[in-house]
Amino acid sequence: MKRLFCMAVVLFSCVQVWAQDIDSLISNRSLTLVTDPMHILSVDEKKKLETKLAKFDDQTSTQIAVVLIKTLDGRDIEEVSLNLFNTWGIGQKEWNNGLLVLAAIQDRKVRIQVGTGLEPTIPNDTAARIIRDDIVPAFKASNYYEGLNKATNSLMKLARTAFPPQIDSTKADTTPVGNNNASISNAAITSHSNGQLLPAKAEGPYRAAADNWILFSALAIGLVSIAAFVYKKLGHKKTVG
Repeated sequence: MKRLFCMAVVLFSCVQVWAQDIDSLISNRSLTLVTDPMHILSVDEKKKLETKLAKFDDQTSTQIAVVLIKTLDGRDIEEVSLNLFNTWGIGQKEWNNGLLVLAAIQDRKVRIQVGTGLEPTIPNDTAARIIRDDIVPAFKASNYYEGLNKATNSLMKLARTAFPPQIDSTKADTTPVGNNNASISNAAITSHSNGQLLPAKAEGPYRAAADNWILFSALAIGLVSIAAFVYKKLGHKKTVG
């Protein structure tokens, strides 16, 4: 039975690794404006941040998405953020006015990806300042929500009047976006808290990614059941012999 328990733990760990896979994250557009597959934010924190960003999305034509991951798995943060931004289609297609805040907690790296339409409003030095002043101090204290809340407030303040509201409901094109980024070098990023996915928004460019979690869970349960059956059979044969 101890062996079966160990097998179950290994299988569950594999499911978590698959769910964290960067390519899978990129190819499956998020259901909400806050994507937190590792549950770094609490339920309440994620809900408050999502509500704020959804309201801003509804009131303006600028869309801000936040993505929290455990690690980049050795990938370049610029490459990952560009792929996420363009594949998910953050912002309005006509104006390319989306914003993406990507944080890799274990790697201590953060990047603010700015659509070309917002680059005059949020240039490289401004994005770097927001990371340095709003995100880094909070992340060093493991206050991830505080850092993201302050950073998104700063971005919203700058971007609020950059474009007229509700220009277009289609997603942004795949024109390469800006190169605004910075890394957290000394943040003590260790603690994680629980959270969950929010219900789908009625509108927006995102489609559900929850099916993948269901598939992973079903696969894990199936593998554990097979392992239990095999273990039982082997144990029976050993007893008979």
